[in-house]
Amino acid sequence: VGAMRLHTTRAAASINLATGGDPVALLAAGVGVKKAKQPVGKPGAPTLMRVVSAESEGAVGLRWKRPVRRCTFLIQMTTAPAATRGWKQVAISIRQSCTVTGLKSGAKCWFRVAASNSYGQGPWSQPVSARVK
Repeated sequence: VGAMRLHTTRAAASINLATGGDPVALLAAGVGVKKAKQPVGKPGAPTLMRVVSAESEGAVGLRWKRPVRRCTFLIQMTTAPAATRGWKQVAISIRQSCTVTGLKSGAKCWFRVAASNSYGQGPWSQPVSARVK
């Protein structure tokens, strides 16, 4: 396998030299042109944030759609619907869902989620409200 890879790399390098790196000429010679990787950048806001049923009392289940493939999620909560401050971090998740536990049964809470990757944290999702089970 190693020898085959070496011969293939040398052949592709020779064709690249002969064509001057022209993508059309490379394709015509049977050599595929690999697109350069584009940096992902900071993730956007998670979308489709919604409340799902929770298994136990004092819990709220949440789901959302991820903005990029590799990211972690910060989940915050508040009891004030128009809060610009006072959001409290209640969980971190690597999945597109989370169950927040230890809440007062019957309380109304608002939740939001932000995605974070190696480029930084993205914006917060639209908040959703839930009545704690």
